[in-house]
Amino acid sequence: MRGKVDRNDLTQRPASGLAEESPSDDNLGYHEYKPLSRYFATNRSRNAVAISWADKARMRLLLIEDEKELADALSRALSKYGILTDHTMHLADAIELTCQNVYDAILLDRRLPDGEGLTFIPHLRRTRTDTPIIVLTARNEPMERVEGLDIGADDYLGKPFLVEELMARLRAVLRRPASLAELQITVGRIVIDPLHLGVTVDAIPLDLPRRELLVLTALAKRKDKVVLRSTLEAAVYNYEEEIQSNALDAHISRLRKRLLDAGAGIAIHNIRGVGYLLKEG
Repeated sequence: MRGKVDRNDLTQRPASGLAEESPSDDNLGYHEYKPLSRYFATNRSRNAVAISWADKARMRLLLIEDEKELADALSRALSKYGILTDHTMHLADAIELTCQNVYDAILLDRRLPDGEGLTFIPHLRRTRTDTPIIVLTARNEPMERVEGLDIGADDYLGKPFLVEELMARLRAVLRRPASLAELQITVGRIVIDPLHLGVTVDAIPLDLPRRELLVLTALAKRKDKVVLRSTLEAAVYNYEEEIQSNALDAHISRLRKRLLDAGAGIAIHNIRGVGYLLKEG
Protein backbone atom coordinates (compact mmCIF):
# COMPACT_ATOMS: atom_id res chain seq x y z
CA MET A 1 0.00 0.00 0.00
CA ARG A 2 1.29 3.44 -0.88
CA GLY A 3 0.98 6.62 1.15
CA LYS A 4 0.87 7.39 4.84
CA VAL A 5 -2.81 6.87 5.51
CA ASP A 6 -3.56 3.66 7.42
CA ARG A 7 -6.66 2.11 5.94
CA ASN A 8 -6.84 -0.69 8.47
CA ASP A 9 -9.02 1.39 10.76
CA LEU A 10 -11.94 1.42 8.33
CA THR A 11 -15.01 0.00 10.00
CA GLN A 12 -15.78 -3.54 8.84
CA ARG A 13 -19.52 -3.91 8.42
CA PRO A 14 -21.14 -7.38 8.76
CA ALA A 15 -22.01 -8.98 5.46
CA SER A 16 -25.47 -10.05 6.62
CA GLY A 17 -27.01 -6.73 5.56
CA LEU A 18 -26.05 -7.25 1.93
CA ALA A 19 -27.77 -9.20 -0.77
CA GLU A 20 -26.28 -12.66 -1.23
CA GLU A 21 -24.96 -11.73 -4.63
CA SER A 22 -23.51 -8.37 -5.58
CA PRO A 23 -25.11 -6.70 -8.56
CA SER A 24 -23.48 -7.26 -11.94
CA ASP A 25 -21.46 -4.48 -13.54
CA ASP A 26 -24.43 -3.76 -15.78
CA ASN A 27 -26.60 -3.05 -12.76
CA LEU A 28 -24.23 -0.96 -10.68
CA GLY A 29 -25.78 2.33 -11.70
CA TYR A 30 -29.29 1.28 -10.75
CA HIS A 31 -28.98 -0.40 -7.33
CA GLU A 32 -32.28 -2.26 -7.20
CA TYR A 33 -31.25 -4.42 -4.26
CA LYS A 34 -32.49 -3.25 -0.88
CA PRO A 35 -29.43 -2.64 1.31
CA LEU A 36 -28.31 0.35 -0.79
CA SER A 37 -31.75 1.69 -1.63
CA ARG A 38 -31.44 4.31 1.07
CA TYR A 39 -28.45 5.77 -0.82
CA PHE A 40 -29.24 5.36 -4.52
CA ALA A 41 -32.49 6.18 -6.26
CA THR A 42 -33.70 3.46 -8.62
CA ASN A 43 -33.63 3.99 -12.36
CA ARG A 44 -35.16 0.96 -14.06
CA SER A 45 -34.85 2.31 -17.57
CA ARG A 46 -31.69 1.09 -19.25
CA ASN A 47 -31.95 3.91 -21.78
CA ALA A 48 -32.62 6.70 -19.29
CA VAL A 49 -29.19 8.25 -19.79
CA ALA A 50 -26.84 7.21 -22.54
CA ILE A 51 -23.21 6.94 -21.49
CA SER A 52 -21.41 9.26 -23.91
CA TRP A 53 -17.69 9.55 -24.60
CA ALA A 54 -17.65 12.62 -22.35
CA ASP A 55 -18.87 10.42 -19.50
CA LYS A 56 -15.73 8.33 -19.85
CA ALA A 57 -13.60 11.15 -18.43
CA ARG A 58 -10.65 9.80 -16.49
CA MET A 59 -10.97 11.72 -13.26
CA ARG A 60 -9.62 11.04 -9.81
CA LEU A 61 -12.00 11.72 -6.94
CA LEU A 62 -11.71 11.66 -3.17
CA LEU A 63 -14.77 10.14 -1.51
CA ILE A 64 -15.15 11.02 2.19
CA GLU A 65 -17.94 8.73 3.38
CA ASP A 66 -18.41 6.71 6.59
CA GLU A 67 -20.72 4.04 5.14
CA LYS A 68 -18.36 1.47 3.64
CA GLU A 69 -21.10 -0.34 1.71
CA LEU A 70 -22.09 2.89 0.00
CA ALA A 71 -18.47 3.86 -0.66
CA ASP A 72 -17.69 0.48 -2.24
CA ALA A 73 -20.82 0.50 -4.40
CA LEU A 74 -20.31 4.10 -5.50
CA SER A 75 -16.65 3.47 -6.34
CA ARG A 76 -17.66 0.52 -8.52
CA ALA A 77 -20.38 2.56 -10.21
CA LEU A 78 -18.02 5.47 -10.93
CA SER A 79 -15.38 3.11 -12.29
CA LYS A 80 -17.80 2.36 -15.14
CA TYR A 81 -17.25 5.97 -16.18
CA GLY A 82 -13.47 5.60 -15.99
CA ILE A 83 -13.21 7.40 -12.64
CA LEU A 84 -10.59 6.46 -10.07
CA THR A 85 -11.83 6.86 -6.48
CA ASP A 86 -9.83 7.12 -3.25
CA HIS A 87 -11.99 6.53 -0.17
CA THR A 88 -11.64 7.44 3.46
CA MET A 89 -14.17 7.74 6.27
CA HIS A 90 -12.20 10.16 8.47
CA LEU A 91 -11.64 13.90 8.16
CA ALA A 92 -8.06 13.59 9.45
CA ASP A 93 -7.19 11.12 6.69
CA ALA A 94 -8.95 13.30 4.11
CA ILE A 95 -6.76 16.26 5.06
CA GLU A 96 -3.64 14.14 4.68
CA LEU A 97 -4.77 12.70 1.36
CA THR A 98 -5.41 16.15 -0.12
CA CYS A 99 -1.88 17.11 0.90
CA GLN A 100 -0.46 14.03 -0.82
CA ASN A 101 -2.60 14.07 -3.99
CA VAL A 102 -4.37 16.42 -6.39
CA TYR A 103 -8.04 15.50 -6.95
CA ASP A 104 -10.34 16.61 -9.75
CA ALA A 105 -13.25 16.74 -7.31
CA ILE A 106 -14.22 15.71 -3.79
CA LEU A 107 -17.42 13.96 -2.66
CA LEU A 108 -18.11 14.74 0.98
CA ASP A 109 -20.55 13.28 3.52
CA ARG A 110 -21.56 15.35 6.56
CA ARG A 111 -21.90 12.76 9.32
CA LEU A 112 -18.39 11.38 9.85
CA PRO A 113 -16.86 9.52 12.81
CA ASP A 114 -14.51 12.37 13.70
CA GLY A 115 -16.76 15.34 13.08
CA GLU A 116 -19.01 17.40 10.84
CA GLY A 117 -17.96 17.00 7.20
CA LEU A 118 -18.57 20.66 6.39
CA THR A 119 -15.62 21.65 8.61
CA PHE A 120 -13.34 20.10 5.97
CA ILE A 121 -14.35 22.68 3.36
CA PRO A 122 -12.74 25.82 4.88
CA HIS A 123 -9.54 23.83 5.46
CA LEU A 124 -9.40 22.75 1.83
CA ARG A 125 -10.24 26.22 0.54
CA ARG A 126 -7.18 27.61 2.32
CA THR A 127 -4.90 25.30 0.33
CA ARG A 128 -6.74 24.29 -2.87
CA THR A 129 -9.27 26.98 -3.58
CA ASP A 130 -10.59 25.63 -6.89
CA THR A 131 -11.12 21.90 -6.17
CA PRO A 132 -14.85 21.23 -6.69
CA ILE A 133 -16.65 19.79 -3.66
CA ILE A 134 -20.02 18.04 -3.87
CA VAL A 135 -21.71 17.25 -0.55
CA LEU A 136 -23.51 13.86 -0.58
CA THR A 137 -25.68 13.51 2.50
CA ALA A 138 -29.01 12.47 3.96
CA ARG A 139 -29.12 15.88 5.68
CA ASN A 140 -31.06 17.50 2.87
CA GLU A 141 -33.38 20.05 4.46
CA PRO A 142 -33.41 23.46 2.69
CA MET A 143 -31.45 25.28 5.39
CA GLU A 144 -28.94 22.42 5.58
CA ARG A 145 -28.32 22.82 1.84
CA VAL A 146 -27.96 26.57 2.31
CA GLU A 147 -25.43 25.96 5.10
CA GLY A 148 -23.35 23.64 2.91
CA LEU A 149 -23.32 25.97 -0.09
CA ASP A 150 -22.56 29.05 2.01
CA ILE A 151 -19.55 27.43 3.65
CA GLY A 152 -18.01 26.76 0.24
CA ALA A 153 -19.41 23.56 -1.33
CA ASP A 154 -19.89 23.75 -5.10
CA ASP A 155 -22.97 21.52 -5.06
CA TYR A 156 -25.18 19.63 -2.62
CA LEU A 157 -26.89 16.33 -3.44
CA GLY A 158 -29.26 14.55 -1.08
CA LYS A 159 -29.44 10.78 -0.61
CA PRO A 160 -30.82 8.77 -2.26
CA PHE A 161 -29.53 9.84 -5.68
CA LEU A 162 -28.99 8.50 -9.17
CA VAL A 163 -25.40 7.90 -10.22
CA GLU A 164 -26.33 9.52 -13.53
CA GLU A 165 -27.35 12.69 -11.68
CA LEU A 166 -24.08 12.69 -9.74
CA MET A 167 -22.17 12.36 -13.04
CA ALA A 168 -24.13 15.28 -14.51
CA ARG A 169 -23.32 17.41 -11.46
CA LEU A 170 -19.63 16.47 -11.71
CA ARG A 171 -19.57 17.53 -15.34
CA ALA A 172 -21.27 20.79 -14.39
CA VAL A 173 -18.80 21.74 -11.65
CA LEU A 174 -15.85 20.80 -13.87
CA ARG A 175 -17.17 23.09 -16.61
CA ARG A 176 -17.07 26.12 -14.32
CA PRO A 177 -14.39 28.76 -15.00
CA ALA A 178 -12.06 27.70 -12.17
CA SER A 179 -11.72 24.28 -13.83
CA LEU A 180 -11.70 25.26 -17.50
CA ALA A 181 -7.98 26.01 -17.52
CA GLU A 182 -7.34 22.36 -16.65
CA LEU A 183 -9.35 20.95 -19.56
CA GLN A 184 -6.67 21.22 -22.24
CA ILE A 185 -2.88 21.23 -22.08
CA THR A 186 -0.75 22.16 -25.08
CA VAL A 187 2.95 21.29 -25.21
CA GLY A 188 5.09 20.81 -28.30
CA ARG A 189 2.83 19.59 -31.09
CA ILE A 190 0.42 17.78 -28.81
CA VAL A 191 -2.84 18.81 -27.17
CA ILE A 192 -4.03 16.82 -24.15
CA ASP A 193 -7.68 16.80 -23.06
CA PRO A 194 -7.57 15.05 -19.64
CA LEU A 195 -11.32 15.29 -19.12
CA HIS A 196 -12.15 13.36 -22.31
CA LEU A 197 -9.08 11.12 -22.42
CA GLY A 198 -7.94 12.69 -25.69
CA VAL A 199 -4.46 13.35 -27.10
CA THR A 200 -3.74 14.76 -30.56
CA VAL A 201 -0.53 15.47 -32.46
CA ASP A 202 -1.11 18.17 -35.07
CA ALA A 203 -4.86 17.49 -34.68
CA ILE A 204 -4.35 13.77 -35.39
CA PRO A 205 -5.55 11.50 -32.52
CA LEU A 206 -2.82 9.61 -30.68
CA ASP A 207 -4.01 6.45 -28.94
CA LEU A 208 -2.37 6.02 -25.52
CA PRO A 209 -3.04 3.45 -22.81
CA ARG A 210 -4.63 4.97 -19.73
CA ARG A 211 -1.60 4.91 -17.43
CA GLU A 212 0.67 6.38 -20.11
CA LEU A 213 -1.87 9.16 -20.65
CA LEU A 214 -1.87 9.89 -16.91
CA VAL A 215 1.95 10.04 -16.88
CA LEU A 216 1.98 12.36 -19.90
CA THR A 217 -0.66 14.63 -18.36
CA ALA A 218 1.21 14.90 -15.05
CA LEU A 219 4.47 15.76 -16.84
CA ALA A 220 2.84 18.21 -19.28
CA LYS A 221 1.18 20.13 -16.43
CA ARG A 222 4.69 20.74 -15.06
CA LYS A 223 6.52 21.29 -18.35
CA ASP A 224 10.20 22.25 -17.94
CA LYS A 225 10.11 21.26 -14.27
CA VAL A 226 11.40 18.11 -12.62
CA VAL A 227 8.53 15.90 -11.44
CA LEU A 228 9.33 13.57 -8.56
CA ARG A 229 8.74 9.84 -8.99
CA SER A 230 6.39 9.91 -6.01
CA THR A 231 4.33 12.66 -7.66
CA LEU A 232 4.01 10.67 -10.87
CA GLU A 233 3.06 7.51 -8.99
CA ALA A 234 0.38 9.44 -7.10
CA ALA A 235 -1.02 10.68 -10.43
CA VAL A 236 -1.12 7.20 -11.96
CA TYR A 237 -2.02 4.78 -9.18
CA ASN A 238 -4.74 4.52 -6.57
CA TYR A 239 -3.03 4.84 -3.16
CA GLU A 240 -4.17 1.29 -2.26
CA GLU A 241 -2.42 -0.28 -5.26
CA GLU A 242 0.83 -2.15 -4.90
CA ILE A 243 3.41 -0.61 -7.26
CA GLN A 244 6.22 -2.68 -8.77
CA SER A 245 9.60 -0.95 -8.51
CA ASN A 246 10.05 -0.63 -12.29
CA ALA A 247 6.41 -0.09 -13.29
CA LEU A 248 6.68 3.67 -13.75
CA ASP A 249 9.90 3.34 -15.77
CA ALA A 250 8.21 0.82 -18.07
CA HIS A 251 5.27 3.17 -18.69
CA ILE A 252 7.62 6.05 -19.50
CA SER A 253 9.78 3.92 -21.81
CA ARG A 254 6.75 2.94 -23.89
CA LEU A 255 5.40 6.49 -23.80
CA ARG A 256 8.71 7.90 -25.10
CA LYS A 257 8.60 5.56 -28.08
CA ARG A 258 5.00 6.46 -28.93
CA LEU A 259 5.74 10.19 -28.72
CA LEU A 260 8.85 9.82 -30.89
CA ASP A 261 7.02 7.75 -33.50
CA ALA A 262 4.21 10.35 -33.61
CA GLY A 263 6.59 13.29 -33.97
CA ALA A 264 5.13 14.96 -30.89
CA GLY A 265 7.97 17.48 -30.54
CA ILE A 266 8.55 16.74 -26.86
CA ALA A 267 11.05 14.65 -24.93
CA ILE A 268 10.99 13.05 -21.49
CA HIS A 269 14.31 13.21 -19.63
CA ASN A 270 15.29 10.99 -16.71
CA ILE A 271 16.73 12.93 -13.76
CA ARG A 272 18.50 10.05 -12.10
CA GLY A 273 17.42 9.37 -8.57
CA VAL A 274 14.90 12.21 -8.59
CA GLY A 275 12.23 11.95 -11.29
CA TYR A 276 11.46 13.03 -14.84
CA LEU A 277 11.43 16.24 -16.88
CA LEU A 278 9.32 16.97 -19.98
CA LYS A 279 10.69 19.53 -22.46
CA GLU A 280 9.82 20.64 -25.96
CA GLY A 281 12.17 19.79 -28.77
